[in-house]
Amino acid sequence: MGQYTLTLAPPARLPCLVRVAGPTGFLYAAVDETYVSGEVNITPLTDLVVSRAAGMAPGRVYDAMASTAPAGLSTAQLQAAHKEVVDSLRPLVNFSGVASFVHAPLVPAVPGRQGG
Repeated sequence: MGQYTLTLAPPARLPCLVRVAGPTGFLYAAVDETYVSGEVNITPLTDLVVSRAAGMAPGRVYDAMASTAPAGLSTAQLQAAHKEVVDSLRPLVNFSGVASFVHAPLVPAVPGRQGG
């Protein structure tokens, strides 16, 4: 778990992709026009939402953003992709109350800890 602070200055605008490097590669999260401020979660779930919304691997979306506007990252597309991920994982995980994997606080279930 890490932490980083960033302020976007004009001409930067949303939507954008956030990327972190890990020991096995990169993870991505899409930040859409509804984002104001606060934390951005970057997890395998946010990576999956980006992939579903854009219809391609998140790394390809990230690389393409260097020369073109982000495709598949509108608020509606990201919300639809979030719903697809929640629906596909519903038999395994209860995500009720999690409106966004990107913005909502995520608390891992840990044995011996309340809720875990």
